[in-house]
Amino acid sequence: MKPHTPSSARGAALIVALILLVIITILGVTSMRGTTLQERMSANMYDRSLAFQGDEAALRALEAQIRVLGNYPPDLSETQYSDGTCQVAPCNTSGYCARPDAECPDRWKNPAFADWAPVPTTLLAANALGDLAVTPEFFVERMGTANNWYSCDQQVPMHPNCQGERFRATARSTANGRATTMLQITFAE
Repeated sequence: MKPHTPSSARGAALIVALILLVIITILGVTSMRGTTLQERMSANMYDRSLAFQGDEAALRALEAQIRVLGNYPPDLSETQYSDGTCQVAPCNTSGYCARPDAECPDRWKNPAFADWAPVPTTLLAANALGDLAVTPEFFVERMGTANNWYSCDQQVPMHPNCQGERFRATARSTANGRATTMLQITFAE
């Protein structure tokens, strides 16, 4: 029998080294894919957070405008659907809409609804949009009058602050290929 020489052992070391190199390469590529996925998720959460904050700032500004200034177009105050076809009635160019028909789907659920208006930058506080790429869009609907507290309309005489106007404001932030958010509030004047 021939003794084991170092030259025949070198071939085995090369094969083991190549196998280890392939394993380390696979681990490195897998780690990089995981890191890239986490970076994308983080960027999406950042975009979503910015869009959400833009919507929230828009809704607060719109609420303050209506609540404090009473700035709602009077010509839309009592306008309602009359034909019952559930076609979305147009809003004015300022984003204020007629009262919705209770029998029809909400405007914000209708993909064909095109009367979203950009929130005027004069309503938003300085730097309210931050890094948001687009200005939030909105529409406001007058929902009619309702009691401000339970059974206040049962009192005789009725308290002067018993009933108030209700409004529903909807805001959305949409950037092409980025996160999209939509918020909605209902408030009393």
